[in-house]
Amino acid sequence: MKFKGYCYLVISIPQPPKTFIGQKKKLKKWLHQHNSGWSHHWTDDISYRPWVYFAYVVGFQKRSQRLYFKHSWQHLVENSFPHQSEMLMQILHVCELAISKYHEDYSIVSDVGKLRLIQLLSLTS
Repeated sequence: MKFKGYCYLVISIPQPPKTFIGQKKKLKKWLHQHNSGWSHHWTDDISYRPWVYFAYVVGFQKRSQRLYFKHSWQHLVENSFPHQSEMLMQILHVCELAISKYHEDYSIVSDVGKLRLIQLLSLTS
């Protein structure tokens, strides 16, 4: 089974509380675009660059599922932290909730079709 892209969380190196949740088919290309200012308007502010991938989610079978998940993850983060700056571990926890919701909405009970959260960076030195 071939999977269709990623949902990802990038963080700003100079301003670590700044984050962005996105989705794309290829990760490497889009990180370069975030860092060059040729991507989403929210990440084009030079004071936030460079961006690095903190975590990503894999396992999408269709592009529409990836878009649905990204919207769900963003919506849960915005509703969970409406008036405060969210912390990275909170965003990852919300991601796990979004994964559970995705599995329920798509009636996924076996390992086939399950999403996986991959954390790339650690918060400890």
